Amino acid sequence: MSKLVMIFDDNQPILDLYEILLLEEGYEVIQSLRVPGNLEPIKRLQPDLVVMDYMFNCADDGWQFVQKMYKDLTTNRIPVILCSADYQLVRKVEKDLIHRNVTFVLKPFDIAVFIDAVNQ
Repeated sequence: MSKLVMIFDDNQPILDLYEILLLEEGYEVIQSLRVPGNLEPIKRLQPDLVVMDYMFNCADDGWQFVQKMYKDLTTNRIPVILCSADYQLVRKVEKDLIHRNVTFVLKPFDIAVFIDAVNQ
């Protein structure tokens, strides 16, 4: 049985790239162009990994969603890879990322680095 990865990004070509890369690695993929309004899809599907963009429409909705995940007992053990092109922005929350074991991948990313992060 393949592992399920849920990916969230507000850029369809990026979502499609993630999906292609993950399918080639044998993962099952569910993608979305927006952050879920609540944790219900994550709770229901219990993915093996969540790949989340930090920014959605110029707001840190991805980071806010990850914080909600880590406050909920049914989702706080799901690994997260947070992606962003804004390194300075992520530096501001770096300690929280480390504390929550959130992996950070800087965009544009090296495909091998992304796949390695997913496989870990």
